[in-house]
Amino acid sequence: ISANNTITIREAATVQELEISGTVTDENGVPLPGITVYVSSREPASGKISSDFIIRGTSTDFDGKFTLKAEVGYYLVASG
Repeated sequence: ISANNTITIREAATVQELEISGTVTDENGVPLPGITVYVSSREPASGKISSDFIIRGTSTDFDGKFTLKAEVGYYLVASG
C-alpha cells in the first residue's frame, strides 16, 4: 500500500482474476461506509480521475466492507 491509498495487486500464481474483499477503515480502525473502491490497469496519480482510468468499482457497505474482482498487476484504489 502506498501513501496515496493505492494497493498494487501482485501474485506469482497463474490466476488471472482475483476476488478481493476487505474493509476500509480510518486511522483509528473505525469502518468507513460509502467509500468508493475501484480497479484500474494504470497507476493512479493524484488529482482528477478520468472515467477511462476505472475498470470496475464498488462502494463500501455500512461496515466498511467491499468485494470486487481484479486482475493480477492491476491497482486497487479507495477514494472518499
